[in-house]
Amino acid sequence: MVTLWYDEKEAREYWREEAREEAREEAREKITEVRKNTALDMLRDKMDPEKVMKYTKLSPECIAELAKTL
Repeated sequence: MVTLWYDEKEAREYWREEAREEAREEAREKITEVRKNTALDMLRDKMDPEKVMKYTKLSPECIAELAKTL
């Protein structure tokens, strides 16, 4: 015989936390996309890649990849 223990309050909190984490991840992705677009604009304007990294907080590798697309 199998007995299952189900706590509705605990289950709701778990689902809430999952939804929060999804929302945080979506926000991080949007922020990264905005930063990449900003970096591309800066690179198009011939700004120094070091400054682009400083202001966008993107990694050197990411800046290099973006620069290749220009």
